[in-house]
Amino acid sequence: MSDDPTTTPTPAPTPTAAPAQQQLIPGAPVPYDRFSEVTEARRRAEAEAAELSAKLEGLSTIRQQVDQLSTALQAERTERQTVEVLAGHGIGNAELRDLVRWQYERLPAEGRPSFGDVVAAWRADPEQTPYALRPHLHPAPTPSGAPLPRSDQGVVMKTEANKPLDPSRMNLDEYRAHRDTVKGGIWGRKR
Repeated sequence: MSDDPTTTPTPAPTPTAAPAQQQLIPGAPVPYDRFSEVTEARRRAEAEAAELSAKLEGLSTIRQQVDQLSTALQAERTERQTVEVLAGHGIGNAELRDLVRWQYERLPAEGRPSFGDVVAAWRADPEQTPYALRPHLHPAPTPSGAPLPRSDQGVVMKTEANKPLDPSRMNLDEYRAHRDTVKGGIWGRKR
């Protein structure tokens, strides 16, 4: 280097950075451009978060409806399968279906066979059938021997008692005779 006093040293170039890339010095004021940029970004993020929150709430309502409908659908499928199984075994009465379901639900849940298997076993073996279901699943055999006697055999029909009463065409003696006949037929006594 020369010791020439006429030459002035050139200062080192100072780095000039774009305003967005300026380095912040702790304790120094934040430039307005940077402050407004960060504030605007924050407002956009909050608006987007609020919009997403509203969409999420709408979706959660729809999700609850889907869950409710799924539960209802599963219940209907189970009911249909139950009715089909019971109809296959000749059980069509709604009260009897409820009784069979109730008896099935009383079985221990651990190791419980399927509904169809239980009903088939109850239908096949009267000893395994619960007592309340036996008359419905295993009806008493009808006697194939002699026919039952008629319950109305030997009854004497009194024709006078079955005639329509027309008091306008009767005199007092006929009315009394008819009354005595009817009373005698009903209560077994005559006057």
